[in-house]
Amino acid sequence: MQSGEAYFGVGLRIGVTPHLGEVFPLRVTAESAQHAGDCPGRVRIAIPAGIEVVKGDTARDVHVSIRDMKHIDSEWLVFLRPVRTGQYQIRGTLSISCPNGTGDETETLLDLTMRQDTTIVFGGYPTRFERVYGGSQRFRYGGVRAAPGEGTTGLVIKPGHMVFIDRSERVLSDDVVDHPEIAAVPTVHCGKCGLAAPTEVRFFVTVGNKGDVTWVEPRPALAEEDTVLVATAKEALKTVRFVPARTKQGLAVADWAEVDVVVAP
Repeated sequence: MQSGEAYFGVGLRIGVTPHLGEVFPLRVTAESAQHAGDCPGRVRIAIPAGIEVVKGDTARDVHVSIRDMKHIDSEWLVFLRPVRTGQYQIRGTLSISCPNGTGDETETLLDLTMRQDTTIVFGGYPTRFERVYGGSQRFRYGGVRAAPGEGTTGLVIKPGHMVFIDRSERVLSDDVVDHPEIAAVPTVHCGKCGLAAPTEVRFFVTVGNKGDVTWVEPRPALAEEDTVLVATAKEALKTVRFVPARTKQGLAVADWAEVDVVVAP
């Protein structure tokens, strides 16, 4: 699995053409390929006024892990009846909680245009994949990214990263078309680092919608790494400015980026 990619979701599917006044089934699925069996899920289905719930659960605690074959409760039918024409949106949410204090959330929408003679169905389509730490710190799954490979003319898939956000938002990694751009590689001088020549330190960061660095991803612990060097480079990130990422609609949003900080003697 790629880091920064979500491998869980809630599905909403209608396999027939609904007709006004007639009962039809909505199939709900909630599954995860990344969570263990001790991470339960909670599904909620919001049905708008104008559509009646005839039978079936609109809220259910489920076992989402596809590794846990003992339980088969993550797929079921909700029987609905449209009672008047109009445009409707059915919303399905999945919240997963794990013993280590992390939680994952996603949301899927299904749009219905009910007419006297027919119904147009669109979806379900996901609108967000987010992770919550300790009930307060919230991150968006930032997704993988194609980029030029070093020493080659082709593109390679770079591992994705999480994006720090200050609240829940309906943004997917595929919605971002322009990623953060930095004006110049930052340089910082370090008299305590014992350097004979400039060296680069790479960080993965979240760039906020105003172009500032709002979160620095923790670096993996390396026994040979110079902690003073890394701390000096990290301090320089406070002054770095980016052109923020933008969605297809032109909205400035938070996104992840790579930064190489040059530490000079």
